[in-house]
Amino acid sequence: MPKSFSGTIFFLGPTGYLGGGLLKRLIVTYPKARFVTLVRSESVIALVKAAGVHEVIQGTHKDLETIKKAASEADLIINAADADDASLVSALLAGAKAGGKRPVFVHTSGTGVVGDKAQGKLDANFLAHPFDDTNEEAVKNIPADALHRNVDLLVFAADTEGYVDAWILSPPTVYGAPSGIAGVPPRNSIQIPMIIAMALKMGQAVVVGEGTATWDNVHVQDLVEAYILVIAKAVSSHHGNGSKGFFTKLFKRDANSGSKSVSSYAKFHNVASDRHAWSDLVAIIAQSLHARGVIPTSDVKSITLAEANTVHPWAFAVANNALVLPSRLQALGWTPSHTNWKKDVDADVERVLNSLASVARPPQDRVILWYRLLSAPSRSLQPQRLSLLSRERVMISNVIVPSMSETRTTFFGLKRSLWTIQRVCAERLELPSDSDRDALLSRIRTLMDLRHPHLQTIFGISTLHLETFLVTHYVKVQPLPHVLRQDPLVDRRAVVLKAAKGLRYLHEHGVTHGNIRAANVYISRSPPRVILAGFGAPCVAGEFAPFSALPLWAEVDARNAEPDPASDSDIPDEPKWNRHVVPRSRRRVVITTDKPVSSDIVQSADLLLRSTDFRGDVFAFGCFIVEAFTGLAPYENQSALLILRLALNKLRPPHPGRAAEVLGLDALHWKMCLACWGIDRDEPIAIGNLVDTLGTPRDDIIICPVDWDTDSLACWTKPRVPDLDRRIHGVQKLKRGRDIEKRIYELRGTLLLKRLELRGCRIRLRTVSRAIKLIPVRFHRRDSLRGPHDRLAEMMIWCQLQHPHILPLLGTCYYREGRMPAFVVPWMGGGTCTDYVTEHPDADRISLASNVADALEYLHTRAPVIVHGDVRAYSVVVSDDGVACLANFDFRPEQLPTEGFDGSDLSHRGRSATRPPNNSVRG
Repeated sequence: MPKSFSGTIFFLGPTGYLGGGLLKRLIVTYPKARFVTLVRSESVIALVKAAGVHEVIQGTHKDLETIKKAASEADLIINAADADDASLVSALLAGAKAGGKRPVFVHTSGTGVVGDKAQGKLDANFLAHPFDDTNEEAVKNIPADALHRNVDLLVFAADTEGYVDAWILSPPTVYGAPSGIAGVPPRNSIQIPMIIAMALKMGQAVVVGEGTATWDNVHVQDLVEAYILVIAKAVSSHHGNGSKGFFTKLFKRDANSGSKSVSSYAKFHNVASDRHAWSDLVAIIAQSLHARGVIPTSDVKSITLAEANTVHPWAFAVANNALVLPSRLQALGWTPSHTNWKKDVDADVERVLNSLASVARPPQDRVILWYRLLSAPSRSLQPQRLSLLSRERVMISNVIVPSMSETRTTFFGLKRSLWTIQRVCAERLELPSDSDRDALLSRIRTLMDLRHPHLQTIFGISTLHLETFLVTHYVKVQPLPHVLRQDPLVDRRAVVLKAAKGLRYLHEHGVTHGNIRAANVYISRSPPRVILAGFGAPCVAGEFAPFSALPLWAEVDARNAEPDPASDSDIPDEPKWNRHVVPRSRRRVVITTDKPVSSDIVQSADLLLRSTDFRGDVFAFGCFIVEAFTGLAPYENQSALLILRLALNKLRPPHPGRAAEVLGLDALHWKMCLACWGIDRDEPIAIGNLVDTLGTPRDDIIICPVDWDTDSLACWTKPRVPDLDRRIHGVQKLKRGRDIEKRIYELRGTLLLKRLELRGCRIRLRTVSRAIKLIPVRFHRRDSLRGPHDRLAEMMIWCQLQHPHILPLLGTCYYREGRMPAFVVPWMGGGTCTDYVTEHPDADRISLASNVADALEYLHTRAPVIVHGDVRAYSVVVSDDGVACLANFDFRPEQLPTEGFDGSDLSHRGRSATRPPNNSVRG
């Protein structure tokens, strides 16, 4: 290209790994040329212009009309941005054709176009016969399904048609430090970062197969010099078209002569300066990572290609052979100056790790989601693209719109990037004003930087087409209220503790949640997790919601509200507050009467405890604790409303009751609720102190089945218990009995298996022996399975019994894989009464009978009377020192309280499990 070249150069990829250095070299070499380029980020426009670019167009590779227009005005088009974007290259070629200048078109392909499918093994034929670019037939006959080939064929076809003068460069593995535009963050190549990413994910460097497969490589600076030579060659032999363009004016010759006679395949140039086996390259990277403490070992592990594909979708690119000869470049005088690739690769590792750190926490990034809902109900979303604007380029694919409605607000897909493949969820947000949009953008930028196992992972927010989507990591979850309705025996203490840990992490990083409530706590089944989500937007009270739409609702001011005139027993039908004021803590609380409130209204208004300070979060967390243990939000019934009203006015509320206590709201947790509300304290408790208190180990076992699947138990039990046998040890006779016994051994501690329904399995819990006994599965009334709610009521009765000769219920647990719920009770080393007298023939049987009689007397003298329902030797367990305790109750919660003692407990036979106590006698 002449030094006096004054034509227009349209350059793509100015901020890329290759493009930055190439653009700088072209600007210095040809100062009279007019440079036009395309950049995505507005923040780098000034930097690119400062480097010498005359016109910078802001846009992406999807702005095809903009690209066509720029290409139509160019004399030289250079694509150093993307080797595989067919739509981008098609737009460039269409623009060149429309302009009528027959410009020079320089395209970047890659050595992968001649790669094989060796899966890690060196192909001797490749080694003996590298691909030579002087063999035009070989270039022409590259398979159409080869990597990059679909785009290369577009370029060849355009050159053959004659409206561009196309030249292609095909580089191999590129390494080395780029010399990009000053101020623009450095980018990385493809394959070396891929190997690093796989090592980070596996915890060890990996190679596919033998690792003897071999590729060529080149330093990025030598690659820039190769482009300079090819561009000079292309222009020196080029002629324009008609009267248009710089080249026609310069040479004043017709387009039908000159370079058009040169074959399109003669302008394909291999680039390579050295070569490496993948095992050698991976070994160097492994040593570099290990030396920096990133992975625990420098050893390289061999895996199959199938295994590698599960780690990274492009693993094939570091598993095959691709060997070439750069004959045409050598004929142009190209001589590489960088030959010590092993040393440069070590420096590359450091640079990639630094960039990965910035990708992990990108505080300034935001997410853009392009979408279009189809007119008819469909399960697709197009176009499917997601972009992080500073460090990563990612794609959304396999997006699913729920088929029940095309207007659903939540979509799912896969976020693909160079480093990861993650499922994502895009949820539409409703914002009433631009000011709220700006506040939310600021809020999301803060939340994107937070990573905690009990917090929802946020990738960013979309702002396109006047719609707003929150893009988060997809986890299959259910909100806590839904889980509590399905599984009333869920481990609520653990849920509260884990939610508190998530809130503590937020507060430690200076971030408020702003919307603590049970509906914003999600439970994930697989893997089991508690996730705090539903972050409130940072705004003052009064900006949310039309109160006119909720005539039954009233606002309560925590500072100025009048004392509640109603006592615990005299609660007014309608609230007596109707003032619209902002509390001192900037907390808005909305309450309602005991009249039912539509869940749609509640969700559409999105009102409850919204706060913008830490104290508001802690206050709301106290309400969340009550909601978790009672299952009732403050607006769902009058009792929960009363607790909230008293707490707001710094008055001590009453405990929610025995049902909540059985579920875990004991004295400690209730004390924590009061501390959150600032009752008996000058200030509410700090969330960190709350976590420390709740997380203190305690010598008890809580009710903790997480997914009691009644239907599965029914399907498994019903056909195998035709005789309605209450004795759960009958499972030992069933087909799956051995499997259940084996799985029980996997419970923590040392298990000494006895009869599962009687003596139980022994565990060690903080040095104290406990027993786990499978809960009997029985049928009542027309073979209907006893449900979790009935079992919960039975346990509530059992927990109230306090007698030295009644086996206390410590809690329940659930063995998930065995699909069997279990009671947790003290370990009774003597076993059942039958076992004990068999092993101790001289035992004091009168004393044992007396212990049982004392227990029955205690039951029968309570008000209301409690009937055991199944008194027999198997229902009595004995401790190591010979003390008997009554166990294996068969309560009937629906029949309590009883009118009086019916005498069935004194029968020599226990009642049948299918009939009431007064009609049951067992032989």
